[in-house]
Amino acid sequence: MDGELDSDIPGAAFREVISSHLAHCARGARLEEQLRAMRRRLRECGASGVPADERPSDEFRAKMARLLAG
Repeated sequence: MDGELDSDIPGAAFREVISSHLAHCARGARLEEQLRAMRRRLRECGASGVPADERPSDEFRAKMARLLAG
């Protein structure tokens, strides 16, 4: 999702390997969806329509990104 996995497999082929795995791994697929949902929420919180005092701090966003990256 974030390009941090290291592999000798070229980009598109590696994505296919991961997609194939997630098609058969319910736990992994749930985790992927949770990560995507968290990213969406973090982006939404950074949207200009949200008052600045209600947006998460850059420090919080960075910490969450590190936690989500594992």
